[in-house]
Amino acid sequence: LQPPPTPFVYAYASGRAPNGKPDRYVVSSGDKNGRVEGTYSYLDPNYQWQKFSYVADPEKGFTLTEASDYLPRESAAVQKARLQHQALYQQTVTRSPYSNIESPAVQAVRNQHAQLYEEISQEHKAIAAQQEALRLAQETPEKQAYDSNPYYY
Repeated sequence: LQPPPTPFVYAYASGRAPNGKPDRYVVSSGDKNGRVEGTYSYLDPNYQWQKFSYVADPEKGFTLTEASDYLPRESAAVQKARLQHQALYQQTVTRSPYSNIESPAVQAVRNQHAQLYEEISQEHKAIAAQQEALRLAQETPEKQAYDSNPYYY
């Protein structure tokens, strides 16, 4: 079971740089019935302030009560990167319409890696067994009796 909602109020502001001007703000409060209302705002990458207010309650869930008339827009850098990625992707698709097929050289290296991984795994298991045997050999009979007795805490 979840504990009953507790009334709360909080607010904060933060910036992108230490000791810089805040570029995002949050204010939120909740009541004992589980109703939460708040506002958050931020400075978007295009240097436009965006503000959203909301109410969330057990009956209706999360509802925006105020929202900036804003649809995200790509910055010039993002648009350039997206177009460059699309062009490179198209080059790859048109150059080789077949799915990737491993060459014999890649298959050999993959098999070698799997074999080495298994050898190392077995070595680690042997080392762990040796260390456990050493630990047990170095324990005193008193310690072994203490560890095996359920009445010692």
